[in-house]
Amino acid sequence: MPNRTRCSRRSRSPRSPGTTWSAALALALVAAPIAGCAAQQVDVRQLQLPAPAAASATKSALPLHIVLDPARVPASIEATGGDVKPVTVDGLHAFVERDLRNALSSVFTSVDVVPPNQSYPDQYYLLAEVEITQLRFMSTGGGSQTAGRLEWTFRLRAAGRDQHIYQTTGTTGPAVGKGDVEAAIAGVLEAAVDKVMTAYVERDIVGRVARLEQSLPR
Repeated sequence: MPNRTRCSRRSRSPRSPGTTWSAALALALVAAPIAGCAAQQVDVRQLQLPAPAAASATKSALPLHIVLDPARVPASIEATGGDVKPVTVDGLHAFVERDLRNALSSVFTSVDVVPPNQSYPDQYYLLAEVEITQLRFMSTGGGSQTAGRLEWTFRLRAAGRDQHIYQTTGTTGPAVGKGDVEAAIAGVLEAAVDKVMTAYVERDIVGRVARLEQSLPR
């Protein structure tokens, strides 16, 4: 019987289980630092802030336009500090469009949110100007708690007048559990709204607005 030539094939060495586990472990060790450095995310649109109590029983009939300028209020901002991993805060416009608007609707009959340089049909009205420059975390309670700090400015002025009726800057929120960034952000945003509404009565903003309204031609 003639001899048949067999095609030689390169033999494959069997992969040992140890090799597979070693490769998986190496991949995990490389991926872990990358995942650990990834920023956390909080969406303000998903936060449920309680509506503040009405600051005054009487509402002003003057229309209030809240100016939302994307150059002054970013849609997204990175919050850092307080021994907390960086947090990307999205939906920041909701703080103006929803939270400030809802609160100020308790003291003004008409409140809307408008872009900058908007023309208004009303001859007499008020403008609320908002600017947010920073949102950060602070470590409190000997390092066992976290608080939010909002660097912002809120101004209320009458149309055509440079002098403001009211202005506030900077708000610190309540301390929460260490690293609870969502609660810290919700807390400082709520505190910022409360600060405006409390001042509306305690600093007699309601009286200034009422006197302005009474001084206008009928």
